Amino acid sequence: MTYLGTGTNPFTHFLLGLPPDRVSYVLQPRPAMDVHNWEHGYFFQDTWKISSRLTVNLGLRYELITPFIDKNDLIANFDPDFVNPTTGQLGRFVIPSTKTLKYLDTRIVKFGYVLAKDSGLGVGRGTVRTDKTDFSPRIGVAYRLGTKSVIRGGYGIYYPTSAAQGIRDPIATNPFNQSITRKGTTSSPIDGWPGSTHGISPITGGAISSGTGGTPAVNVVPFSLHQPRIHQYNATFEREIGWGSAVRFSYLGSTMHGLIAGKDLNELQPTDVPFGTNILDDNGDPAGICDPVSPDPAKNACDISNADFQRYRFPSLGDFVLSFGNYGHAQSNAFQTELKHRFTHGLMFNVAYTYWTRNRRHWTQATPVLAELPTINFNPTATMESMAMFPGIVSSPTAYTIYQWAKGASTVRRCPGGEMLW
Repeated sequence: MTYLGTGTNPFTHFLLGLPPDRVSYVLQPRPAMDVHNWEHGYFFQDTWKISSRLTVNLGLRYELITPFIDKNDLIANFDPDFVNPTTGQLGRFVIPSTKTLKYLDTRIVKFGYVLAKDSGLGVGRGTVRTDKTDFSPRIGVAYRLGTKSVIRGGYGIYYPTSAAQGIRDPIATNPFNQSITRKGTTSSPIDGWPGSTHGISPITGGAISSGTGGTPAVNVVPFSLHQPRIHQYNATFEREIGWGSAVRFSYLGSTMHGLIAGKDLNELQPTDVPFGTNILDDNGDPAGICDPVSPDPAKNACDISNADFQRYRFPSLGDFVLSFGNYGHAQSNAFQTELKHRFTHGLMFNVAYTYWTRNRRHWTQATPVLAELPTINFNPTATMESMAMFPGIVSSPTAYTIYQWAKGASTVRRCPGGEMLW
């Protein structure tokens, strides 16, 4: 409940049971989910010693991850490309079965829906297709140069299975537990409470808000969404330099494609026409220019008019329709060098230096696997600055000291008795 205006403290109005200016409540609570899916992994690998100097390791992995299915079908996706042949309305909801309807927001039901089996999209109760293309070849090579040096290299493709759960979450949250906002109008004021007649909210009267408070929130997961694909590769040169010591130089790279990120399908097109700058009447039409710093926001609040709403691609779905997709790309490069001394005469040390750079495109600050926020369209490329790490270990029969330095911060840890604590 929201009390606007000046004067008496809003909490006093609440205690007296006076009618609020606005009230928000959940139409139909969603029960807890009970979901399951299947994740299969098949792997073949073998090692060939081609000569006394050259060894090759080859492998192939295949992964099959099915969409999540809920026992009560508490999932709903959205098809933004469908056009109703009768009304011309753009978009429709795709639900697993009729069991979904009693938990689904009534405004979504009214908007229009289709059962997954009747959609013609090739989807089942999970409302997304199973990705059957996750083949992961692996190769490793080791070549010995003389008796003290070796060159190693490797390449592989990987698919982060955590993305499967991330796909489930957007289509199992927003379509349910939707809130609705009512506001008092001249023709339909909100009554004092209690006095409920519909059993959901202790407030009666008022009209459903014509702004974003009167529209449901929607998430979209493309029916053909794929698991992100990560290419990892490395090359290493190692050489023994005597005195029980060896040096290593390595390059490690990762190229990531199809990272899951989001974009707003209801984003307004660039224009010089003002938006949301009016006071509205009871019908949601402009009644004057608003004042965002007015001392009485109940009378002068800025709101979105009916005409403003028609500028959205999906006017009935609010000001934000988040669509996930395989939009993201990223590149990571690292150079490592290491000096290692085996434990001899009470001394062991391991000193390493890593120089790392990462470039990411078309995904957010949240996570490279599943971004829950839309990309910043005006700065689609973000580059992370290089990082340097310098860990070191010195050990003796009486003490074990760990040194670690990264980006100007250092740590020194000393363990008595020469014991290694990890």
